Amino acid sequence: MGFDELLAVSRKLVYPRENLSPQCSAGIVACALLTDMGHIYTGINIDTDCGMGFCAEHSAISQMLLHGESHIAKIVAVTEDMIIPPCGRCRELIYQINHENIKAEVMVDDDVIKPLSELLPCLWWEKEQK
Repeated sequence: MGFDELLAVSRKLVYPRENLSPQCSAGIVACALLTDMGHIYTGINIDTDCGMGFCAEHSAISQMLLHGESHIAKIVAVTEDMIIPPCGRCRELIYQINHENIKAEVMVDDDVIKPLSELLPCLWWEKEQK
């Protein structure tokens, strides 16, 4: 499966749910990921005024882990009108749940795909292991 299919899946999930409460919105960002086993998992973001929400990537990763998988082959996150690269927190989570994910292909813009290793070049915990 290519990124075209992952983009189509994630774009169908973008449905801003603003004003769930005065402090919360969701669905502004959607994510689709493909595992090494060929399964697709999806998620949406939740934003809260106090910062307790989470990214769409976290939501999709949670679904993947729920089904017993942790190895991501490809991942993409989108809003209504753009592809967005994962934030630093998401990059670190992708890596920490399975170190093989350092090779995961991440779509960061139209026709721009990078391995996670380029987005997360300095692994902090490796210094602690020495």
